Amino acid sequence: MGRQRKAARVALVVLGTILAASVVALAFLLGIQGVALNIDLWQEQWERLGIDDETNMTRDDLLRAARALVSYFQGEIESPQITVVIDGRERPLYGWREILHLADVRELYCKGIFLRNKLYVIAPSLAGLAFALWWMTDSGRQLRPSSGRGRSPVNGREKAATVLDSLRDFVRFYLARVALLAGVAVLVLALLLAVPAVLDFSDWWTAFHRLSFSNDLWLLDPSKEWLVKMFPLEFFFAVTAVLWRRLVLGGLLLTLAGGLGARILMPANKPLRRPPRS
Repeated sequence: MGRQRKAARVALVVLGTILAASVVALAFLLGIQGVALNIDLWQEQWERLGIDDETNMTRDDLLRAARALVSYFQGEIESPQITVVIDGRERPLYGWREILHLADVRELYCKGIFLRNKLYVIAPSLAGLAFALWWMTDSGRQLRPSSGRGRSPVNGREKAATVLDSLRDFVRFYLARVALLAGVAVLVLALLLAVPAVLDFSDWWTAFHRLSFSNDLWLLDPSKEWLVKMFPLEFFFAVTAVLWRRLVLGGLLLTLAGGLGARILMPANKPLRRPPRS
């Protein structure tokens, strides 16, 4: 029994680490998703940067282009290409390199959505498995085996109360630590990524593209390719700054949830029951 409890405690640590990493990944994926396809944010930055003048496009055409891109990335349409009026002449908005690069961007976005959806399942599953192991290591709360086919109402209520008490301690002691670890990790990673971006965003953005794409289709000519005119470096710097603010806020909320959540969830006079050491 002692070895089983030791193995369960080790497994709890491993599961907690993986669960915290899953929460960190979710925080980044949800943060990116929140700004990547935010048309209101795009319009705000386009207006600030005067993109309609830079592109010689009307704001209606810019908005149509934005909606087409969002629909394309979400898999609702087959191509982001639209026809616009530039300098009084109708023309396709994107050239072939831009179309191929946007296909690469959509593939990257879909991978992120796939991972996010998997984490929606993985994180609760890890928490459920961790609670089962927590119960195994908490000998004071282990239920006695049933001696017959039925149980009295009193025993049923006692069982429910015991499970509830163990669940409260699990949230208070285990999940609170996971949230604290995840929150600190989000803040540290956001800082580590933000420092080089602030020092030289151009180099940082180039490094991101080299890591994310296996070709050079992202190297566009702003004199003749409208995608880079619509989304210049200044645009991405501003959007990335919004992302970092959201990540910091999310990291702080997770940290506060881990540090203070236990005191809010449980009465102050209720002692904390931890799994006994073997």
